[in-house]
Amino acid sequence: IRSFSILDESGVVLASSNKENLHLKVNLRQLGFPIDLESTLNIGSTILGRDLMDFISLNKNASASAHFISAIPVIRRIEQPSGHGYFLLALLNPSYLSLDNQANFSREHTYTILFDYAGRILLSTNQQRYPIGENKAPAQAIAALKKESEFGQYEETQLAGAYATSTDDSYLVNFRAARTVPIAVAVGISKDFLYKRWAV
Repeated sequence: IRSFSILDESGVVLASSNKENLHLKVNLRQLGFPIDLESTLNIGSTILGRDLMDFISLNKNASASAHFISAIPVIRRIEQPSGHGYFLLALLNPSYLSLDNQANFSREHTYTILFDYAGRILLSTNQQRYPIGENKAPAQAIAALKKESEFGQYEETQLAGAYATSTDDSYLVNFRAARTVPIAVAVGISKDFLYKRWAV
């Protein structure tokens, strides 16, 4: 976790594990949250920057990418008996979920994606195949997660047309769910690429 903050209903940071976040005014919609937040765990959109103070100072319209420093906001609304509420906001470090694993492999033949249980892509090392923000997570992984499988493996046929990334025919994909938040990571590697490496 990059930081943990408590916000009032107007979005002002009242307390934070990072003192540089204190008193910042946060627009929750810019973090990808709906206007009416329920008292459940909500996952926002991937943001650029290491923490809130970075995000507010950067261009908020810039596209997040797995190749830049970014964070994933997770929020929960806590309502007091008086009717007033507070927001508990955590910023997650995507690297904790193994998005840096591709350093040893060719990006042409591999991909890594981070997605929520609704299928929305939060981070992607291949935006042609899996664009950030779109509900295009692998159906096989989503189906397994809904059956409460924390991890698994499947074979994925190469997508055609605009989403094709190379001449690879199929990918071996491993996925694993996070234990504390409803998100998962999937790593795909070309079967042809693997076979050629093993044959050397």
